Amino acid sequence: MTNNFKTIYKMPDPTCVYKWGWSTIFLQNRTTSSCHRTASDSITPEDFDNFHNTPSKLKARQAMLDGNWPGGGCEYCKKIEDSGGISDRQDINRIANKELIPVEITTDSRATIVSPTMVEVYFSNLCNMSCIYCGPKYSSTWEQEVRKHKLYTVDLDTLIGDKDSYQKILAKFWEWLDKNASNIVKYNILGGEPFYQPELETNIAFFETHPCPKLNLTVFSNLKVNHDKFVRILTQLSRLVEIGHLASVQITCSLDCWGPQQEYVRTGLDLIQWENNFDTLVKEFQKIEVQVHGTMTSLTIKTMPDLVKKVNDINQYRTVESTPVFLTYNMVFNPPHLNPDIFPNGFFDTDFDEVINLLTDSRTKDLIQGYKQSINAGTYNPTLIGNLKKYLNELDTRRGTSWKPLFPWLDKEYE
Repeated sequence: MTNNFKTIYKMPDPTCVYKWGWSTIFLQNRTTSSCHRTASDSITPEDFDNFHNTPSKLKARQAMLDGNWPGGGCEYCKKIEDSGGISDRQDINRIANKELIPVEITTDSRATIVSPTMVEVYFSNLCNMSCIYCGPKYSSTWEQEVRKHKLYTVDLDTLIGDKDSYQKILAKFWEWLDKNASNIVKYNILGGEPFYQPELETNIAFFETHPCPKLNLTVFSNLKVNHDKFVRILTQLSRLVEIGHLASVQITCSLDCWGPQQEYVRTGLDLIQWENNFDTLVKEFQKIEVQVHGTMTSLTIKTMPDLVKKVNDINQYRTVESTPVFLTYNMVFNPPHLNPDIFPNGFFDTDFDEVINLLTDSRTKDLIQGYKQSINAGTYNPTLIGNLKKYLNELDTRRGTSWKPLFPWLDKEYE
């Protein structure tokens, strides 16, 4: 497997393009990380401009240059690599073009203070769903449930952030974007639910007056949005590409599997509404790139094949000039009772094999194979399986749902 980062820039393993080029920013709770899987650092309006070069990010980069895994969340990739799979780190290293590499690396391959090329921003937790693997940090619906039932002992205002602090750091972000948008290549907007948040339309207005012809914009959405509003915003985004103010726009549609199991896991989801919006996006907005991204838990693997079939069917509507719809995944590690690796070795093999056989994209096949191997390298843990059932029982009590008819394979004793 070619490692462009290592070959072209003489960077040793386990260095990672994400560690040097990527920053995730959580504006509402004022933190930043080198990707959304690693530990976060606090940021303030006063030091906001240094979000890409915080002390812990510099320390992690130096550790990698010295040939060491830095910890702090990088275990996610290390575990997959140790099992023989292809991690996100290896994947980005082999596909990264020069535009994704900070300019400082071109003259000093051991530089640790660098400029970001990829910025991912979570504006607020405003969201109209409460997925079972989520929480109040990312979902205002979850926040309401937590406050109502007094589920957390920690101060939620500290965990999530207050409105006054959010407005101050939001202002600093707009200032930073005004100065630096033309220098970044990839810009991701997440939530909460972006189509539910006013900041998405503020971003659109920004790019109307700030052409960034090399910038690739990605918006992550659960597609639970009024259809007319959805079409209106897609039309605006498509126009930004047509007039050359953006290099591309991608809508990453969040979905893990298919059927009533998915509506249980992503509480609040209406698959009929999702499919209606998805069909419109794929068929009527050919200039917008489309990806379906799932969060893999033990509850979604068995109906993943149905989602792959759905994506395969919809691809027939993409024209020769447009890109096909791709399917990608990440896997839940926390809370541990949702991690699939707590089940016996080989428990999900049949499901994974069906997914791999249905997939048409070799890169996605490789990544799914890596997840399969990583899960099988885990330790069977009946206690955590029991904790999973306890957690689902608690959810059912609060939400008026019922997990047992949907996941009968879980409703048995594990020893």
